[in-house]
Amino acid sequence: MGPRSEAERHQLLVEWSGAPREYPRDLCLHHIVEAQADRAPDAVAYVCCGQPLRYGDLERRANRLARLLRRRGVGPDVPAGLYMERCLDLMVCLVAVLKAGGALLYLDPDDPPDRSAFMLEDTGARLVLTHGGLAARLSGAAETMMLLDELDLSVESDARPDSGVRGDNLAYVIYTSGSTGRPKGVMRTHFMCTNRLLWELDRYGFTDSDSHLVKSPISARECFLLALVGGRGVLAEPGGHQDSAYMVRLIAEQGISYLSVVPSMLQVLLREPGIGSCGLRRVSCGGEPLPQDLQNRFFSRVDGELYCAYTLTEADYVASRHCRPSAPGGLPSLGRPTDMRVYLLDEEGRPVAAGDPGEIYTGGPGLARGYVRRPDLTAERFLPDPFGGEPGGRLYRTGDLARFRWDGTLEYLGRADHQVKIRGLRIEPGEIEAVTLQNPAVAEAVITVREDTPGDRRLVLYVVGSGPSPLATSELRAFLSERLPPYMLPSSIVVLERMPQLLSGKVDRAALPAPTAERPDLPSPYVPPRTATERLVAGLWQELLRVREVGIDDDFFALGGHSLLLAMVRDRLEEALGREIPVATLFHHPSIRALAAHLDGGAETTLRLEASRDRAEHRRQGLQGRRMPRRLK
Repeated sequence: MGPRSEAERHQLLVEWSGAPREYPRDLCLHHIVEAQADRAPDAVAYVCCGQPLRYGDLERRANRLARLLRRRGVGPDVPAGLYMERCLDLMVCLVAVLKAGGALLYLDPDDPPDRSAFMLEDTGARLVLTHGGLAARLSGAAETMMLLDELDLSVESDARPDSGVRGDNLAYVIYTSGSTGRPKGVMRTHFMCTNRLLWELDRYGFTDSDSHLVKSPISARECFLLALVGGRGVLAEPGGHQDSAYMVRLIAEQGISYLSVVPSMLQVLLREPGIGSCGLRRVSCGGEPLPQDLQNRFFSRVDGELYCAYTLTEADYVASRHCRPSAPGGLPSLGRPTDMRVYLLDEEGRPVAAGDPGEIYTGGPGLARGYVRRPDLTAERFLPDPFGGEPGGRLYRTGDLARFRWDGTLEYLGRADHQVKIRGLRIEPGEIEAVTLQNPAVAEAVITVREDTPGDRRLVLYVVGSGPSPLATSELRAFLSERLPPYMLPSSIVVLERMPQLLSGKVDRAALPAPTAERPDLPSPYVPPRTATERLVAGLWQELLRVREVGIDDDFFALGGHSLLLAMVRDRLEEALGREIPVATLFHHPSIRALAAHLDGGAETTLRLEASRDRAEHRRQGLQGRRMPRRLK
């Protein structure tokens, strides 16, 4: 039902829809660095592994590289690939590509090379900046590979190049999961990015004494936000963003005052004993709903401010709120529309009344240009705005469902489709299903998200084989690992004789069985733990991965593990052994045999190990005596 009166319609479409502020339209991201380099060239812009990069040095190095890039064909709206880990060279390359007028295309070295090759082909990027140690992984995918460790930029001029780029030119392209089986590239302009940064500066009141933890390899918000006021970004070392203990130490050592994380990572950080004394003053959470009980836990541990931000790759800063402690319960609030306009519409595109559910449509200065080479999808998701009154105005159809509470705040209700988020990362199940069906041994595939344990959301893949021979899940997992990024790999693969169906012929997702606690089909034969340390680690894996039996040569990630579970393993091991263990150690030793040998070689096993072994054995016996819990409703 729509609004019942003109007064209610005005309230929904004007008073509650948000009031975007228009900032300078031709301000580009690299202009922010240039202005700060002119004001305070000796101020530190970024720090990585203890090494500083000052604004003046960043400006000179970026100018030199930008001039070289322009001669190599980089210019307005021309994408250039960046294939490297987080480092100071990456920051120079970010600024240099933008100064040359180009659009940034970050290629994650952890992704399958075929996925990176697709992004290069899809955007038409012919040039990739990388380091010599990584170049071989993308062999043949790019027309030109520029190796940073072999470039001599001393012959280039320090003068700023003038690319003629303006606010409506592309700043970068970000690829997200796509429902058609291939990722889709979102085209983000300079104005889209700088408008958000200026809005955040007004909201948070940053000064040159603030510092921000840069966890993402490429994010306008993380990389350029504090450059507006001469603050500094502190780069987490490669893999460090997955290690909560390292992050808390880095926050304390570097005096980091501002942090942006997804709620699932905040939950892990709040388990760290040093989180309350590290000096963190402001945290912004986005990417997932922020439950009230997690907010209350934050305020019980941290003497700082907490903000909830509802942002999308296609639309920046749609809504936000300043969180306060309160009674848990109820659905998550997204806050009020902020720098974007928000409308809740029904299936016919009509406004819904306050309190009624509707799909979120959003428009304003933080809207992306559209999708790379997907005019059909762009037309489907970016629609003419019938309410804003701006010539050529557009609305992005988000697919998220919400309702306006009676105070004008937005209450999140879920999705209108099957899209999901796992640990803050957007996943289209259709992409995983389409890739799975490329395997000739698979006839049917369905991916779901299960939460059989509260707070532990996992991807589960259900498949039906195409032939008489049993489907080998280990071979299927290897097949998927070569084609999907790590965050899109299922935690469990369940083989069925046939999919359960509704009377309509569609898959009955509610009837899909929970994964069992049996050890999955793995390439390594089962070898039981032998030493005290191996038994300790095996017990922790069995409990956290919910697998009855694990062998010492089994791979943690092949058993369905992910980075947040690995952090929980680390916490329990530190408690048992009485010493610090970097998460990187667990990443580098993904089998029980390798990890136990490393741990036993690093320090003597203490008496606490034996007690922990007994507790782990007790938990293991309890797990063997029951099946996995049914899905919670």
